[in-house]
Amino acid sequence: MLNVIRSQIYIIKRDRYMYYSMLFLLFYMLIGCVDGIENLITMKEFSGGMALAQLGEVLGVFLPLIPVLLSGRICGWDFNDKTLNYEVLYGHPRRDSYWARVIVSTVITLVIGYVLLMAPVAVGCIAGGWGKELPAGEAALRFALCSILIIRMNAFMAMCTFMTRNCWSGIGLGLLGLLFPAMGAGIGEIFREGIMEKLSVFFTALASSELLSLEDYTMGFADDKDIVLITDRLDPDFAVPMVIVSVVLTMIYLIIGYSVFRRSDIH
Repeated sequence: MLNVIRSQIYIIKRDRYMYYSMLFLLFYMLIGCVDGIENLITMKEFSGGMALAQLGEVLGVFLPLIPVLLSGRICGWDFNDKTLNYEVLYGHPRRDSYWARVIVSTVITLVIGYVLLMAPVAVGCIAGGWGKELPAGEAALRFALCSILIIRMNAFMAMCTFMTRNCWSGIGLGLLGLLFPAMGAGIGEIFREGIMEKLSVFFTALASSELLSLEDYTMGFADDKDIVLITDRLDPDFAVPMVIVSVVLTMIYLIIGYSVFRRSDIH
């Protein structure tokens, strides 16, 4: 399996799509964060905690796009050029080909995901330290749970890509998988208040937005000035079910993906 992983990394380094995707993700994130950045400038509150409070909801919406664009490509780019066929012909078991792609795509999406998510917070920390607006432990817990959602979405993308045997079709299914559940829950919210919050643990787009949204605040006093104190705390009634559902769904996606891949005609 290590040889297959090395081969995947070698190819990814030379795949221009990966670099274009990362630039697009960075640009998309910056566009989405414009309002939050303007608020930070207006408030003159430059700190890591305040940056997360202002930009968290946007970052939550942005988070699932990372595995959609990157994992779909990593898992499905080589169906067309027969690389998978060559791996089997050279004696690599199919399970090695499958798990190598899943592992590589998971590690890459986690690394790139955290780099992009932490970038605005890091800039805030450089400008004004972490600040007293939000406990650092609260932010660390939320960021740690982001990894579960990235892994879950990555497993979903691997399943979609191996089922369609094409990276573009897999990416398309991934985008639909993000869009339609969010739209459906939004419409359901109109007719039944609170339904979106109840369903959020089942849909990655809603769960990531809920996880990084910090909306409740009050005013406090520190260092001889008034400051904003974020009172929003992660609710165990949301976090625990989200973790359980994510673990179960990840296992289901991986099992289905491997079952399809093992039986696929890759010649």
